[in-house]
Amino acid sequence: MFGKRIKLFTLLGFEVRIDLSWIIIALLITWSLSKGLFPAYYKNLSTQTYWWMGIIGALGLFLSIIAHEFSHSLVARKYGIPMKGITLFIFGGVAEMDEEPPSPKVEFMMAIAGPLSSFIIALIFYGIHAVGKQGGLAEPINGVVGYLGWINAILAAFNLLPPLEASGTSGMKAALNGVPNLSIMDGWWVEGFNGKNGWAFAEGAADSDRDKQDAEAINQILEKEIIPLYFKVSDDGIPHEWVKAMKESVKSNAPKFSARRMVKEYVERYYAPALQKA
Repeated sequence: MFGKRIKLFTLLGFEVRIDLSWIIIALLITWSLSKGLFPAYYKNLSTQTYWWMGIIGALGLFLSIIAHEFSHSLVARKYGIPMKGITLFIFGGVAEMDEEPPSPKVEFMMAIAGPLSSFIIALIFYGIHAVGKQGGLAEPINGVVGYLGWINAILAAFNLLPPLEASGTSGMKAALNGVPNLSIMDGWWVEGFNGKNGWAFAEGAADSDRDKQDAEAINQILEKEIIPLYFKVSDDGIPHEWVKAMKESVKSNAPKFSARRMVKEYVERYYAPALQKA
């Protein structure tokens, strides 16, 4: 998955490493903050000040991602899952596990830990930013603080709210193991759902009360479709309709989602065009 990695430090027993690809994105972030975001919102500062704001903002993002991944790792260790460490690479950060979570509960606790930590960090930075505006905190400092509050809020929402979901590898793994999915129509499920291998909701555009709509849709599907189907057992003690959905889950999704396809699409869509332009 990674190329050349450099060990930065060890904290709480976890090694933090950086893939060389992260340097590319770090430089791009610093440049975009220094030449784009900060000059647009904070006028008439010196070029040197904008560059320092960009450097510190990029460093703050770096530390925020580490905190996000540390939260995943700490919860994993609490449940006895061996962790290799944390690696930052061009697409963000990843907490590397030696084993799969032993249960859906553990996987959920691990998954939610990162967004919760980012949400708390966002609240802290937003609070400092608000106080700074009233208390005369220097504009460049308060600008970076406000940016870090905003970027941590995005990290908290990432993977949770449409259209910010990740690719859906957990759902794909479940499907390959014969689990019918119940998911919002976003990410991988737009392609994976065929009407017979699970359930979908929120297919159309939602208004501002999205959470309420999604909650009502999930409750309706659980009450009227999933639970009755699961407990519809034939005389032989087997829920045949449920087993049919399980088989359809494997049959429909196993050929579509694979590491081979991932590598092929990366090469065709990104690497080959990049080489042609080099």
